[in-house]
Amino acid sequence: MNRRPTYNQVEKSAQQWNRQDEVLTGYEKYYTTRGFTGDRLIAREKKVLGFLDSLSLPLGAIILELGYGPGNTTYQLVQRGFSVYGVDISDYFCQLATRRCQQVPGAKVKLEVGDAENLKYQDNFFDCVIGIGFLQYIKDPLRCLQEAQRVLKPGGNLIIAQHNDFSLASWDNPYHFTKLLINWSTRRKHLFRYRDTFLLDLALGTFRIMRMKKWITKFERHKEIGLVKKNVMSYKILSTLLEQANYIIVKNAGAGFRSKLWYEVFPDAVDLYIQRKSDARERPYPFANGFVFLARKRESVSSACSTK
Repeated sequence: MNRRPTYNQVEKSAQQWNRQDEVLTGYEKYYTTRGFTGDRLIAREKKVLGFLDSLSLPLGAIILELGYGPGNTTYQLVQRGFSVYGVDISDYFCQLATRRCQQVPGAKVKLEVGDAENLKYQDNFFDCVIGIGFLQYIKDPLRCLQEAQRVLKPGGNLIIAQHNDFSLASWDNPYHFTKLLINWSTRRKHLFRYRDTFLLDLALGTFRIMRMKKWITKFERHKEIGLVKKNVMSYKILSTLLEQANYIIVKNAGAGFRSKLWYEVFPDAVDLYIQRKSDARERPYPFANGFVFLARKRESVSSACSTK
């Protein structure tokens, strides 16, 4: 009997993010299109760039971006005059992001295809490492954060941003609420998704009957390569990982407070009001759509020991 070949997490992720179908090629448009996903990504990116600007790094500072995707954030880093390196699992995104960044006159950018858990850069090389929304696809997030620390200069900064699986958008409809309860009650390491079950075939059959081309393409891709397991992420999980990787957490923030189900009728003023209230807190509201952390590599081993 022929069996579907099995792949490790890195190989599955590479296949998922190299498929040049309309699902993947449309990803870059989220940053310029109003909608729940676009607003969520933009809110998160805005906080990341705000944290970066607060560091007042000099022109030419060396920055590494992990999981740069279509290069939206990378482009803005290059515009700020930094020397930017990048690692992403997708060859397609590497080509797309490189072309975009090269539009900036005098751009200093070197984007590569690689594994964020096994960086090829030398120790103590980067002034800052940035990663937005990619840790859920990494087999070992802790190893990735430790690798980022290795390549950071002593005192260098890490800015990491992640989607929150326990956000308001996970509470506002029965399907997401059910997933939330399953994750919380079973303490699953990976996000529960119905596409892990027989329901994948049922959903695919329904989409074919309804001729929903976009969803047919997306679900056929899952069936062909297998579903990449997504790590559950929350404020507590992310802050714990940073502490385990021996970073000093400098500050953090929630990013975006919109409902997904009620997006069309969710007032902008409400989102902005909750954002301001959250920003005023020492610890952001736990139902933010995403979280952003600014953390610092310790200056030396002796300084790490002295804080214990």
